[in-house]
Amino acid sequence: MSNPIDPAAIRPVQPQGGHHPEAAGPGASRTGGPSFAEVLRGPGKRDPVAVPERMREMMRDITRGERYVDRMIAQASSGRDFSVTELIGIQARVYRYTQELELFSKMVDKTCSGVRQTLQTQV
Repeated sequence: MSNPIDPAAIRPVQPQGGHHPEAAGPGASRTGGPSFAEVLRGPGKRDPVAVPERMREMMRDITRGERYVDRMIAQASSGRDFSVTELIGIQARVYRYTQELELFSKMVDKTCSGVRQTLQTQV
């Protein structure tokens, strides 16, 4: 079955006054000012969609660190001898894993506190 509509004949409808907000680029508003999303972000604030993605990245890093520590413990338990260089490398990775875990724990705690405070706010 063929399409009875010729795609070349379809043109976007221009609003009255000839101004088309999409022509100015994404995020442009009809009044020429900042878009609603830009106003919500405010100066110097991050994109709210990027925050969950960053948290997912942190969780992946923490999970990788945990697996690494588990592998090293298993190797040490099985009798593997590590060189001084390997031990320093392991110590550095464990330190980084610990720091990432602490940071993520603080983020979760602050988020929970903020939600709790918001829910307790009297309207």
